[in-house]
Amino acid sequence: MDDFLRSLSEIERVEDKSAKTDLYVGLFQKIKYKQGAESIILLLKMMPLFEDCFQLYYHLFNHFLMLKMYDESFKFIDFLCEDSSRVREMAFKYPICSDNGGRIADMFSEKKPNDIIDFINQNCIKLSRGDLGAKYFEMSIKMRDAGIDLVYETYFNKAISLSEGKAKVKMVLTFCATLVKMGKKQNAKNILSAEINNTQNEDALPMMYKLAALFEEEDSDKALKLYREIERIDPDFLDTKERISKLTNDKNRYKINRLTEDDMKDDSNIHF
Repeated sequence: MDDFLRSLSEIERVEDKSAKTDLYVGLFQKIKYKQGAESIILLLKMMPLFEDCFQLYYHLFNHFLMLKMYDESFKFIDFLCEDSSRVREMAFKYPICSDNGGRIADMFSEKKPNDIIDFINQNCIKLSRGDLGAKYFEMSIKMRDAGIDLVYETYFNKAISLSEGKAKVKMVLTFCATLVKMGKKQNAKNILSAEINNTQNEDALPMMYKLAALFEEEDSDKALKLYREIERIDPDFLDTKERISKLTNDKNRYKINRLTEDDMKDDSNIHF
């Protein structure tokens, strides 16, 4: 566990609301605008503790802007436009994280959220799809480890949708491993099945292998079918041959045991 998660865990054990709030704010003051993902996690953790969340929303908007995760920033613009004078106050203390920050701050006074979104899309540096996917993936991992369950799944899905090739496969496998640990095995199988169908080359093999492994305990026929398809594409992929052999032997052993049981029940096989 890294220092941030350790600090977070210590704060979450505090029962007094005022003391907990002070600890969250103190940690945020140390890392704000230095550790983007961790700052966002803290801001989300603090939401239930504040009746007036305006400053939290401003910092969330600004941190996502800093990370160039613009779609996430846009989610806070409507709320900030409702009290644009406070945006100017906050922007004076914490300038908007963009080369065009001054202009963006000015635009809030016009209370036209769509104009702000258009301006950011047209004038701020954008990440490539792959880099943005990696950003969402990194954020989702950190949110998962920090216990922010509802948001991290959304970010995982976003990361997967923005990624391709081996990077995407790694994300899918990580996501599905997490779902299995959470007791959502069927969700993991559904995602793997969908991604396998959408992948036309050998990048699908690790996902096929994982799906087959999930099927082994409950549907050996489906597992065996997947392993045989993997073997057809790449005969030397991991321990596929060994798994096919084990499943085949188990099926044959079952047939032999079943035949023996049936023979014992059949009186015609008993001779005097």
